Amino acid sequence: RTPRAMSKKSEPDAEFIAEAQEAYIDEDWLKALDLYDIMVEGYPKYVPGWVHRSACNLKLGRHNDALGDAAKAVKLDDTNPKAHLRKGMAFFELGEAEAARMCFERGAQLDGSGAKVYGEWIKKCDDLILGAIESAVPKEDGAADAAKPENPRADIPPAPAAAPA
Repeated sequence: RTPRAMSKKSEPDAEFIAEAQEAYIDEDWLKALDLYDIMVEGYPKYVPGWVHRSACNLKLGRHNDALGDAAKAVKLDDTNPKAHLRKGMAFFELGEAEAARMCFERGAQLDGSGAKVYGEWIKKCDDLILGAIESAVPKEDGAADAAKPENPRADIPPAPAAAPA
């Protein structure tokens, strides 16, 4: 299969799509990625190819590649909720929680049936954002002192009181 031979149609044939999906379901990420590579080269306007290649790249830890694929899918079809989901997942894995959250919000607006998954990702983003804020805010002096135990070496008994003179 060469991209040129396939590019005469607007989308891949069902058998080729099924083969790529089967590789993904079987968790053969590299085979699936190879098939989606062929798909996006042969059908560059076929949005599901970009979305699924993004998913493969996420599974392989190639977060920048996943972001690029998802961004391409969003550019081709801004109304595809899975494209926004994958873009958000890639941003999240890259530590960009605020950008990820915006993607998940847009995906949830577009996909009422999958709102639960978007809500879970939005919560993860909120937790990450809150954690970053909390770690960036310096503790007050009193709060730092309150956290210290009175005797930091509890294993050493206090010195006996001096005998009255």
